[in-house]
Amino acid sequence: MPRLWPRERRLGTVRRAPPRPRFELAPARRSSARLQLPHPRLKRVAIGLALTVALAAAGYGAWWVLLGDALRIHDVRVAGTQVAGPAAVAAAAAVGGRSLLTLDGGAVAARISALPEVRSTEVQRRWPHGVTITVTEHQGWGYWQAGSVRRVIDADGQPRERARPPAAGAPTIIAIAPTGPGATTTTAADTAAAPDADTVRLVERLLAGGAFERLHVTPAGFEFRRDRGLTMLVQGGPSVLFGDGQDYDFKLAAWGTLLEQIAGRRIEAQELDLRFGPQLVLR
Repeated sequence: MPRLWPRERRLGTVRRAPPRPRFELAPARRSSARLQLPHPRLKRVAIGLALTVALAAAGYGAWWVLLGDALRIHDVRVAGTQVAGPAAVAAAAAVGGRSLLTLDGGAVAARISALPEVRSTEVQRRWPHGVTITVTEHQGWGYWQAGSVRRVIDADGQPRERARPPAAGAPTIIAIAPTGPGATTTTAADTAAAPDADTVRLVERLLAGGAFERLHVTPAGFEFRRDRGLTMLVQGGPSVLFGDGQDYDFKLAAWGTLLEQIAGRRIEAQELDLRFGPQLVLR
């Protein structure tokens, strides 16, 4: 067979390209090992441990807030005092070192209001460490005098040994002890010393309502007797036995009518008795 040179080809001969390698993805092998889930009992144990830790953390947080120093009261401010001492009010409150979360404002206000000078109390929290206590003190309205004893009273007729003093020119109601059979000196003095609340409110209504201005009279004094009620002394005119607060408007109208008749007819009278309704008495 003749030898061929490297660059020579035999005529009629076709040279084929070498076959390309073929690559195929082999199917994924299935693992024979299965994914094992935790046992239900272990799952419950894990959940229980997580809940225990959460509850413990919450309990510690609650203890820290309630019993720790985070919200303890260290600053107590007192306002509205004039007669009562701020230190006495703070001592009666007894809130130092307590927690603001568990503070009972009603109980604190009740303790402070038990002081003789205090009429009402308001307690406000100031987060995170303080409270403000605002007190309203008793206000003296006038005086109730029995014999040589003169006592401060409020507008409801209650004696107030510890109260803000009455205003300048405040009225004085003079209580006259009852006389007659069976009235001993001790009993009469005790009866006169006890203020009559209805009489006090009656005088306050007469003064505040402008009754004297409308009638053009000037009161000179107020007297009280248990068997007669209120008597008003009037400057330059007859005294008026008003009694109690019943039929208030009628008594004022009758008083004005009698004053007109006295002035028009020049009637001399020392006392006008308005206690018996339409039966007006002039003495």
